Amino acid sequence: MPRASAYAARLLGLLAPAFVHCVLESEGALVPRPTASISVDRKHIYLMEPFTAIITVNSEGARLASDFGFSDLAGKEEIELLGDNWEELTKQRKAVGRAIHTVYRFRRRARATKPGRITLAPIVYGERIDRTRYTVMRSTCAIRAKPLLIQVHQPPQEGRPELFSGAVGRLSFDVEIAPTNLALGDLVTATLSIKGNGYMDEIDPPVLSPGRNFKVYDMKERPREPGARVFEQIIVPQNSNAVEMAAVSFCYFDTDARRYKTITRGPFRLRFHAPEKKEIDKPYEPTRPPQTPPGDRPAAPSIPHSRVTEYRALVSALVFSLICAIAFGGWLILKVRRPGVLGILLIVVGLQGAGLYYVVRHQIMARPLGNLAAATPARLAPSPAAFVTFEIPKGASVQLLESESGWRKVEFKNKRGWVPLATLTETSEVARASSP
Repeated sequence: MPRASAYAARLLGLLAPAFVHCVLESEGALVPRPTASISVDRKHIYLMEPFTAIITVNSEGARLASDFGFSDLAGKEEIELLGDNWEELTKQRKAVGRAIHTVYRFRRRARATKPGRITLAPIVYGERIDRTRYTVMRSTCAIRAKPLLIQVHQPPQEGRPELFSGAVGRLSFDVEIAPTNLALGDLVTATLSIKGNGYMDEIDPPVLSPGRNFKVYDMKERPREPGARVFEQIIVPQNSNAVEMAAVSFCYFDTDARRYKTITRGPFRLRFHAPEKKEIDKPYEPTRPPQTPPGDRPAAPSIPHSRVTEYRALVSALVFSLICAIAFGGWLILKVRRPGVLGILLIVVGLQGAGLYYVVRHQIMARPLGNLAAATPARLAPSPAAFVTFEIPKGASVQLLESESGWRKVEFKNKRGWVPLATLTETSEVARASSP
């Protein structure tokens, strides 16, 4: 039984369309057949020039679903479709007798890739819906459009200018030069724009030759937009005689006038002015504290060496004596006994100690010292507006480094910063360094 049911369903599917048509004809009604036609928006079509194709589908009283498919307009080597899909236009309905005719219209851009006569005969695929008093049937229908013969022309060889760029269509050409009021050495940008409806893919861009007084860089193209190509070129005037840039021309074939056209822009006048004086960044200058007149300035006190200085001198003497003793002991061991490891070690330690003493004595201990009369913030730079890095307590002993404009760079507990000279109670060495 299941197999018999499957056979019966298949047989019904094959016979149903014929049955529907027989029913329609038996009821005295003509079976409506949808029709299609194609048209183009250009009377004269030129090779590679875009045109608009419009397909019109008339239901002729039949019911059609909304989804349609389309074949190519012609062979792929003859017509190239542009864009991704067909655009559906507004539907129209009209009553013809007792039937409702629905008109569907679709359009799409295309261009001919081969000259000569080309027949456009697309096929429209749709779904037909037939209703009777007994059933509703859906079937696929292929509607062949009425063929349309078009003639694809080529731009003529006769009278073709040498400057012909290869562009075809209805185009415009403009040139913008900026700036035109400039100083010698400024850069000038030339913007060349080609816009319109036509073929502009593989064309030669206009050649800009401003003259010998200009340096011209390579032309660059902006990202492409539909119906436009924009080129930019950098030009540099070499001297003040570069007051005029030569004209630039663009030649194309105008499909409306059916002849070659040359559009010329320019020449372009330039005006030079004196270069503007630009402010040069001045080097950093610390803010100077207010100066006291020489007559009101208190005399700098004479300060004896501090105890720290005496202690450092004592330590230096002890370290030097120890190094000498170690070196002398090593020499005795080598003189009296055989050379041994201990003697060699003592000599090496003595030499290293002597070098260490030299470095400490001349690089660190040679720095002058000073005391702070009050607790003072140490700053990053010699200025009262500079950032505070650390604080130095009152009476602290600091090592004195460089000086600048009433400020002194000091070192305190392995940190360095700038303090005002007025806060320092200096030793005799510092007094000499800071005296005018």
